[in-house]
Amino acid sequence: RIVQHPLGIAQRAHDEAQFATATLSGNIVTGDSAGNSVTITGAVTLNHAVGTTLTIDTDNATNDGTISISGTVTGAGRHLALLGGTISTAALTTTGGSNQDGGAVTLTGSGAVTVSGTITSSGGRFRAGTPGRSAGAVALTGSSVTLAAVTAAGTSATAGGQSGGQGGAILVDATAGTITVGGNLTTTGGNGNGAGTGGNAG
Repeated sequence: RIVQHPLGIAQRAHDEAQFATATLSGNIVTGDSAGNSVTITGAVTLNHAVGTTLTIDTDNATNDGTISISGTVTGAGRHLALLGGTISTAALTTTGGSNQDGGAVTLTGSGAVTVSGTITSSGGRFRAGTPGRSAGAVALTGSSVTLAAVTAAGTSATAGGQSGGQGGAILVDATAGTITVGGNLTTTGGNGNGAGTGGNAG
């Protein structure tokens, strides 16, 4: 079976997909075969539509492949979902662009989930005449979970009596082992301006 991935290369589903750096515009899905892992050794730019989800999925009935991303992943206002066996990434940044909500980040592994850099899913820069933007939710689930820090803060309104953005919800769930957190988990809402109300924490 052949799977077309967004870099324009047809990859057999049972092969391991390996890239150096990558600009991703669509999903990567592997088949239910041994060695169905995805490895990216450099930086990743998310280029799918703002407000939609790009998924890397190695989660199967029998063979859950490893997902490993060594470089920073960035994608303004874009949602990211990684589903598989053991999952490891560096920093993940989905902060919204100007007047955009932050993108949600979901990592779900049947094995250990490790994020060595900060996850940042905060709301984007305030634009006059509009409310502050909200952060994307962050959900990490694995047999054990190790993470550096998470910042999912809503944007403060600075003019026009506008409301602040909402902080993003953070979920960390270890299904069998331990949770190790190296830094702060920040979910603050943005401040309102004038009569505008502040955003809630996630």
